Amino acid sequence: MHAVEFLAALRRGTTLVAPCTPTKPTWRAWVAITSPTRDRERLGLRNRALELIWVTREWDPDYVANDLCWAEGDGMATLERTTTTGEEELLDLAERYGGRLAFCYPWHTDFPG
Repeated sequence: MHAVEFLAALRRGTTLVAPCTPTKPTWRAWVAITSPTRDRERLGLRNRALELIWVTREWDPDYVANDLCWAEGDGMATLERTTTTGEEELLDLAERYGGRLAFCYPWHTDFPG
């Protein structure tokens, strides 16, 4: 994802995802970046400070295949949850997952969450 689109999406409150390495051999893992400001009523930039929540989870492939990934504890394990503030922290942590080019909108991927 281009830098301008990456930052604009996160400032708008749009969730972005990237695949990552699971801890269990056959499971699928993803990191999701989301904003704590999810105000659908306001237009424009909602998260100027880029205060973001990062959640890394993995899913059991049987649950994904049967579309059962709808609640905590149903074939899903949270591996890590962290927060960042500002563009520098965002880009530093994004590098851990392959950089901004690894991230995409969830609806353009097979992200189960």
